[in-house]
Amino acid sequence: MDVLVILVPATYHDLSEENTETMTSTIPELPIFNLGPSTLLDIATDLVNRVQQAANDLVNHVLPQNVTIENTLHPLTNIDNEIKGKAQYLALFQAVSPSSEMRTTSSTAVNMVDKAYWGVFQIPSLFALVNVVYKHEEDSHAEENAKSEYRKLQ
Repeated sequence: MDVLVILVPATYHDLSEENTETMTSTIPELPIFNLGPSTLLDIATDLVNRVQQAANDLVNHVLPQNVTIENTLHPLTNIDNEIKGKAQYLALFQAVSPSSEMRTTSSTAVNMVDKAYWGVFQIPSLFALVNVVYKHEEDSHAEENAKSEYRKLQ
């Protein structure tokens, strides 16, 4: 197997005129491409487990009377972002790998992750939390509209 190695600096310095101070930023970790089919399945299995755990933690630690956008919807968007980013990485092997075994395994891995993703949205208690957030926001908007209308009448 041929392996392409790309070396990049771990940091860079922004010396633009807009930024008079020297800033150091970390470059995101580069993806690894020299792996085998079993590693793809390990990545998918780990992702599925982390997604299921994150959803369970959300349901187990957020009480319906305490739900907010920040403690309910933001964690859901984090789950969504992690799944979609990793699924794209796994799917890349399906599209470009010269190995039929890697392409097949990539398809299997992506299917595993997709099932976990859709499974998150099938958890009734999680749906109930999201529904409470929606109702709370809807009630807040209705209350604000009523106050606004009342002020107009005065």
